[in-house]
Amino acid sequence: MGDDIDAPHFLQLALPITVTLKDVFLMLAERHYLPGIAGQHHYWEAWSAGKLLASFTGNSATPEHSACLIEKLAEHATDGKLGIDFKYYSATT
Repeated sequence: MGDDIDAPHFLQLALPITVTLKDVFLMLAERHYLPGIAGQHHYWEAWSAGKLLASFTGNSATPEHSACLIEKLAEHATDGKLGIDFKYYSATT
């Protein structure tokens, strides 16, 4: 088991509100925002304001298919801002 001494991580992007959630996650993938993890059957979830926005299986940098990925940022933003929290679920051993 390892520790991330640099946590928590923060990234701020200035984007038009017409961008979709899928576009945001693709931008994060280009920046390698989620780290690669050794092993199998682990996953990440992206949450905002108590709503699950996306799931990422294993080391996939792109989210699993979800209807909300085509939604615009404006549908989730408050005062023009959207905070996304990633939760990591380790594989069972």
